[in-house]
Amino acid sequence: MPGTLLVLDDNEQVGAFVQRLAEGMGYAACATTSVVDFLERCSVSPPDEIVLDLQLGERDGIEVLRHLAEHDCRARITLVSGTDGRTLESARQLAVDLGLNVGRALSKPMRSADLRAALAPQEAAPPPLMPADLAAGIENAELLLEYQPIVDCSTGIMTDMEALVRWARPGAGRVPPDTFVALAEADPDLMDRLTFAVVDCLAADWPIISSGGFRGRFAVNISAQNLRRLDFPERLDTAIRRAGLLPANLKLEITETAAMSDPVVQVDVLLRLRLKGFELAIDDFGTGYSCLSMLRRLPYSELKIDRSFVSEMQTSQDSYVIVKAILALAQSMELRTVAEGVEDRTTLDALTRLGTTCAQGYGISRPMPAGRLAGWEASRSFEAYPASSPAPRGSGRWPVASPLGDGTGCPSRDWLY
Repeated sequence: MPGTLLVLDDNEQVGAFVQRLAEGMGYAACATTSVVDFLERCSVSPPDEIVLDLQLGERDGIEVLRHLAEHDCRARITLVSGTDGRTLESARQLAVDLGLNVGRALSKPMRSADLRAALAPQEAAPPPLMPADLAAGIENAELLLEYQPIVDCSTGIMTDMEALVRWARPGAGRVPPDTFVALAEADPDLMDRLTFAVVDCLAADWPIISSGGFRGRFAVNISAQNLRRLDFPERLDTAIRRAGLLPANLKLEITETAAMSDPVVQVDVLLRLRLKGFELAIDDFGTGYSCLSMLRRLPYSELKIDRSFVSEMQTSQDSYVIVKAILALAQSMELRTVAEGVEDRTTLDALTRLGTTCAQGYGISRPMPAGRLAGWEASRSFEAYPASSPAPRGSGRWPVASPLGDGTGCPSRDWLY
């Protein structure tokens, strides 16, 4: 059921409009134009929902967000503003980074339908999972892997595949990867167990995959927790060889933030992994804070362009420029590149023209169990590369993009362990 809602907007008419609409939805709503009054009300009787204008005359909503974060506000916050969309989205992301529960960000003038959608009551959350639940799931072999093909942009040939871990809880269905990976990240021992459970799953799937003729590499994401253990390279090497694979069969993907959280130890670990024959790829490039420093210090052979840039490069000039700049940097450093989040042929063609090495995404294939890989590869159809968009390398033949799975066109963010 709707609870209490507090509106802060320096326009009294807008505040009254939001209040009336919220009351019609069953909220006990109140609106104010005063920052001091708003903060006092939050302190005395914390609301369940907040609608916050970012532009408040002499004050601004960023100051208010900072105050709410400092006082551990738990309300769901809807941001509204007449500013441009980029500024509004930046403010929303800042609120998320501050640890606030942020809902939608709405541009003024607001439509009633958009505001109702933003204030719709949230479904009751299931009981939170605990680290012990994940530990039991690993012990009971409830983890499984799905594989997403990575294809060469100039030939369409599948060169690698991404191994994505799934947790299927008996009687409860699948647990979202970001949920259980976050549990593991908070516990070094549990993260260690999860990483090597992925290797065990890979070993179990390898006979099926190899029988289909695949001889490429498996991409597996490595956590910062793994990189803090000096014996990790030796243990991973042993586990991979026991599975019947070689280090060269694995491409270890490390995010920018993970590799720089404890630089001295982690550079030590990463160098020894590379010396043992493991390929190293920098994942989600462009979203961290140490990109260029990492490229200079560590022996990476591949750079993965984050899906947030790839998915918007056809609609955002800024994203297109960023992708182009990343590719130019990688080419000058002789690094392979993989574009993540390729959802359609237009994006794929643009990436190929810019010289991207490989691509992956729902527009090429959704992740699938090991047993379906051979059938997917055999059923793909090919067509000549469009004459209007000549391929920069090779024969320029490309597989026709497969449908986007559920038809929504909305990719999901997978943790790639």
